[in-house]
Amino acid sequence: MQMSIYYTRTKDFEHFSDAKILYQKEDGGVIDSCMVQEGESFYLFVKSIQNPCGVILLRSDCITGPFERMNEFDKEMDILEGGPAKYEAPTVVRLPDGSYNLMLDYFCVAGKGQGYVPFHCDDISTGVFKRRDTEFSYPYGFKHGTMLAITETEYEAIKAFDYDAESYNR
Repeated sequence: MQMSIYYTRTKDFEHFSDAKILYQKEDGGVIDSCMVQEGESFYLFVKSIQNPCGVILLRSDCITGPFERMNEFDKEMDILEGGPAKYEAPTVVRLPDGSYNLMLDYFCVAGKGQGYVPFHCDDISTGVFKRRDTEFSYPYGFKHGTMLAITETEYEAIKAFDYDAESYNR
């Protein structure tokens, strides 16, 4: 069975449509997806298992596809330390200035070298993301996550929380 990205729809989180394929590569499986909308376009990041093995970027005018590969994105992936196969779990977020920050999980090393690696793009329609280790950083060990907006009150509550082992495991 080929690994693919599926979707389902709901209006109430109680009743769901049947699962349908969102994206499937004919020459290899895909995992770990993240999608964003910019204007009338939808950008889908996926980890391709082969041909190539690494994260790829796709674009469509419709949220359910069909998707076309954005080959400009591949140029930065091809020069990654350790090769593109060692990166997965794309997570992308639009920044307040309209640019995008992409996080890829570098997973093929033990210990402190693993975790998110940052990439930045001024205009997602170009597909050109550049590695930005000197401008962005993440605490060690952050992997396979997501981002969501929170209020200042929620942020302060998180900062004030005592993450000792007992309270963390409740």
